[in-house]
Amino acid sequence: PLLLGLVLGGCPRATTAPGGATPAPAPRGPQTELERRAWLLLEDRCLATSGPPCTWSDELRAGAEALAGLLEREGRAALGDESAVRATLQRVGIGHPNVTAAALFYTRRPPADADLVRHVGAVEWPFRARAFGVVERVTGGGAEPPEPGGDAAAGAPRDGMLVFVAAEPLVEMEPPPRWLPQEADVEFRGRLLPGMAGLRALLSDPAGTIRSGDVATAVDGSFRGSMRVGPAPGRYVFELLAEATPLGPQVVYLLPIDLSFEPPAAATTNGAPAAATTEPAEAERVLAERIAAYRAEQGLPVPTRDARLDDVARAHALDMAAHGFFGHHSPTRGDLAQRLRAAGYSFPRAAENLAVGPSAEAAFATLLESPAHRANFLEPEYTLFGVAAAASGGSLLFAVVLAAPHR
Repeated sequence: PLLLGLVLGGCPRATTAPGGATPAPAPRGPQTELERRAWLLLEDRCLATSGPPCTWSDELRAGAEALAGLLEREGRAALGDESAVRATLQRVGIGHPNVTAAALFYTRRPPADADLVRHVGAVEWPFRARAFGVVERVTGGGAEPPEPGGDAAAGAPRDGMLVFVAAEPLVEMEPPPRWLPQEADVEFRGRLLPGMAGLRALLSDPAGTIRSGDVATAVDGSFRGSMRVGPAPGRYVFELLAEATPLGPQVVYLLPIDLSFEPPAAATTNGAPAAATTEPAEAERVLAERIAAYRAEQGLPVPTRDARLDDVARAHALDMAAHGFFGHHSPTRGDLAQRLRAAGYSFPRAAENLAVGPSAEAAFATLLESPAHRANFLEPEYTLFGVAAAASGGSLLFAVVLAAPHR
């Protein structure tokens, strides 16, 4: 999608353990002429669609660089493996929930302006992307690409790729350590963007236990806290959730932290195409089956799919697709409680999980990774649920409504 010993607000600075995040390097910007040209096109498109601010991100360029390495090792098909892409970005500390990647491959010569314009225009992102990183990687021919201001096609023929990463940052964050060799207190700090409040930190441990605590924020949105990772070895998932935003509760940051003797290995693909259910009606069925099976695996009552909750979920998924937003609070229909009342339904307790992804399988994996979303699936009282999917560009928007029946 985070605490045993979580200490929040006003904590002394923790000592960074081995494997911790390093200080941010000096700003670099585009490093080749092709990167510069691609960034200018991305900026123009961002200003026309998302509106300002539209910024270059060295953090996202580092992510693009890591993805270029993945593509060199695993081949072009790796870009379609959402799990490997997400793990690669997280490995370099990118924890933005709204992030997407694309790549352009060229042979002998970099793309001409018209080809680059066409490719950038075809890149789809199901959110308001405002930060971008681009990297050019030469894969054959041996010629180094020219620096910004030079002739992108100059020099000896070369093969290469241009990798794009786009994100909608909801928080300015100093990434916590991605790996720890031993139990440690880890500090986190950052600043929420304007319009967001009610910050909560969650940590899931290797056994699936989820702990949480409120995080105090200053008037300017800045915050600081500390969490205890350990003692059990394995994967922990750190998540920050803003409870009060114009679109309702939103995950603003999510990053796995591995507690192990050795750093985690670089992401790889499994060599076989992953299952990908992309037709909305079939995707709804697959996601519903995954949710029921997961509850059964956890020893919880298998929930019953409810047509009334399907209707509420479908109305919200279609609303998001039609009006270009992604969140629990609809600008026209309100939050989940308001939408349930408007539909004439009454439940003592209800919750909603939302996801966006290329398939039902990818969306379910994303929901399970998030401690906050997984906690909703694990609530024993939620024995009724509804599922809906709506196509939006090249992705699917999913809404899952869970509810407790009247006794």
